[in-house]
Amino acid sequence: MTPPPEIADFVAFLEKERNDSPHTVKAYARDVADFAAFCTQYYGGAAWSFAGVDRLAIRGWLGALQQRGLAKRSAARALSALRTFYRFLNITRGLEVNPAKATRTPRLERTLPEHLDRAEVEQLFAEAERRARAGGFTEARNLAMLELFYSTGIRLAELAGLNQQDVDLVSDQGRSGATRDARCAATTASATRWGARERATAGRCSWGGAGSGCRRAACSSPSNGC
Repeated sequence: MTPPPEIADFVAFLEKERNDSPHTVKAYARDVADFAAFCTQYYGGAAWSFAGVDRLAIRGWLGALQQRGLAKRSAARALSALRTFYRFLNITRGLEVNPAKATRTPRLERTLPEHLDRAEVEQLFAEAERRARAGGFTEARNLAMLELFYSTGIRLAELAGLNQQDVDLVSDQGRSGATRDARCAATTASATRWGARERATAGRCSWGGAGSGCRRAACSSPSNGC
């Protein structure tokens, strides 16, 4: 079955006017062509036009996508492609209707984040330690940050904003304004001192490079006495 000529014009619009990536152009073209093929079956092979499509047809198409095993996130992307196509028809053909705009986006699944198993964690730290032994400031800093992040459970923003002037290891202000001490292991203290020596050699102040000044941090660890 030959795709409607509007789709070829739509592809040219995405490539030349919007300068979309080849991946986006290919995906949008595939989604709109799939919708056109569905409409041919939906309307029983009779003549149909994009102007005459209603929300029921689009909802039927989304349902068919999910029956074929397409994830809700992919179905939402397909609907977004169809909305873009109808906006293109409005700009270039003067089409005033956009039934895709009134169609509700499929509710996306919420999944728990994946985590590393023990073997993967050990592999991660072994590689970070290998790079730190072979490298300079950046590699030693990365190992220290990895140890701090894993051992203390501080927030990523806290880690990225941590500066060093006289770091005992980690301290930050909680939401209530009280000082929050983060306990850490001896390996974390060792890695951080290593990173501090490399930092001093490199003439750096900030661990993450974002801070403009150095601030004091504190850590209590029963195993290293810091």
